Amino acid sequence: IGIAGLIDEFLLQSVQNKIRLFPCWPEEKNAKFSGLRAQGGFIVSAEYTGGRVVSATIESGAGNQLQLLSPWKTIYVDGVKGETDSDGLLTINTKKGQVIRISGTGN
Repeated sequence: IGIAGLIDEFLLQSVQNKIRLFPCWPEEKNAKFSGLRAQGGFIVSAEYTGGRVVSATIESGAGNQLQLLSPWKTIYVDGVKGETDSDGLLTINTKKGQVIRISGTGN
């Protein structure tokens, strides 16, 4: 359990309800995960390729406010350009069961 928890922290961190994707992952290693739980009742899946976060899908299990520290300079939410604050924090009010697709491109 200890090693699995450590690997989870390399893939996903959620502290004070702020989600961070691949915060400690080595640039030279590709990775993806599915179904990791984050604070606030969110279920997160994401992919990391070529030293960068490619995409993420986040499901709101409780309808809480989503806060994601953006790994991209420009962020797209369900294909639409999103807004972050000066710290790069994306904030979205969610509905229970809502699935949000996030990426650094509009695709």
